[in-house]
Amino acid sequence: MYTFEYTLDEKDYLEFNKFHHMNSAETKKITKPTNLLFAAIGFVGWILLMFFEIPETLAFLGILLGFLTAFCVVVFSLILLWKPLIMLLVRISIKSMKKQGKLPFGKVNIIHFSEEDIHQIAEISETKVKYDIIEKIDVGDKAIYIYFTAAQAFLVPYSAFENEQQTIDFLSFIKEKVPGKPMTN
Repeated sequence: MYTFEYTLDEKDYLEFNKFHHMNSAETKKITKPTNLLFAAIGFVGWILLMFFEIPETLAFLGILLGFLTAFCVVVFSLILLWKPLIMLLVRISIKSMKKQGKLPFGKVNIIHFSEEDIHQIAEISETKVKYDIIEKIDVGDKAIYIYFTAAQAFLVPYSAFENEQQTIDFLSFIKEKVPGKPMTN
């Protein structure tokens, strides 16, 4: 059994969202190589349109190629700008929630990992979940994220651990409690 008491701030929340979005299945789909290939094909098509004259009989093909090019440029731009755009939206969202006094995390957190469940007490909420609903565990650079829904996780920053051995022991404990669930580094 483990009990941790720690504080979270906007930086921790931003780091979680960054980690979540950069490692999510959706991001991996968007940035997969086939999308880059489509963008490259569109770029090559655009080059061909710019430097070669198309006969009138092939005008429809030129128009079609123009639309394809525009589509590929948009896809390529989204691929390149996806990560910065997501982080900008998260920052804006945090500022808006802070202004309204509705940040989705408590500054002071106490989290208890018992034999049966995980119980987190924060300033603004209390959450108790059984181990069998844990979806996955991600080990990030700054914290361990224990997902109990697709987008919600318990954040346990490394600063909550007394030393590296306790972190290793905790990861072994949690892995034993959620066998068969993915654990990523």
